[in-house]
Amino acid sequence: MSVLRAIDDHQRDGSKCWPSLETLAKACKLKSIKTVRRAIAALESLGLLTTWEERDERGWRRKCYRIEWLTVFTWGCEPAPDTASVPIPAREPSASTEQEIRQNSPPMDIVTGPVDIESQPVDIESHALFRTAQEAPTPTANGPLSRPGWVQVEQRLRDLGVKRFDLAVDAARKHVDPLAVLAICDFFETFVRSDEHGPGHLYVRVLTARTWMDPSEGWPEPKAKSSPEVLCDRESRFGSALDAMTDADLVALVERADNVTRQMVRLGGMRNCRQESSTRHRLLRVLEESLNEGRGHG
Repeated sequence: MSVLRAIDDHQRDGSKCWPSLETLAKACKLKSIKTVRRAIAALESLGLLTTWEERDERGWRRKCYRIEWLTVFTWGCEPAPDTASVPIPAREPSASTEQEIRQNSPPMDIVTGPVDIESQPVDIESHALFRTAQEAPTPTANGPLSRPGWVQVEQRLRDLGVKRFDLAVDAARKHVDPLAVLAICDFFETFVRSDEHGPGHLYVRVLTARTWMDPSEGWPEPKAKSSPEVLCDRESRFGSALDAMTDADLVALVERADNVTRQMVRLGGMRNCRQESSTRHRLLRVLEESLNEGRGHG
């Protein structure tokens, strides 16, 4: 079912998606795409998944997937027997019969045996109402109690010292729900936070949050922090060169940076990346490495 969850993570609009086999294998932490093919074939044979091929706007062929949620909700459930055609003889209850039923029936608060819920039909409309009730506020004695939202997530990240919490939330809300980010914050505060792992590591972890990742996974390795003297020296030597770069040169510089820096530039905007301090320090470091690498080749 991990392949089905990975497809669901890409199927954001509820209609279809077209992730590659390599993307699904990476999301499920599988080493071979043959395993993904077998899983897709099994899901398709069970009726849980529909696949087809189509061409995009540029004419490239792609394989599309659609999850059959009606089959997923009813999968493994047997249909209820049709008892409408069986006639039930009418019987007038007598006083002795009612007294016998009351004596032999157990109290209402005693469970006499397990209920076979798999033999009962599943009402899809009830599932939808249940999900709506889960998302709706729950009234309590002290007032309405709502599920945690992104406002609570921003406040929690701000309390933990994350400066660009708005960018982290914008990136995380495309892939996970607020409860997943709050679980990451709880894990950070309980197990990860230390002198080597600060709010910057939490910021990176929230940026890369995905539904298939456990809160204990995906944390970046601690790196040696640059001292204020190094930052000032780097700014004095390469700051003017960074400010004088054209848009094309800046794009080429960003492409040489790591994934986190590229994502920070993408979220903050290419025009603002030279003004934001943390992104600027990263770009200055990349510029310094590029120039040193060029001198080494020269």
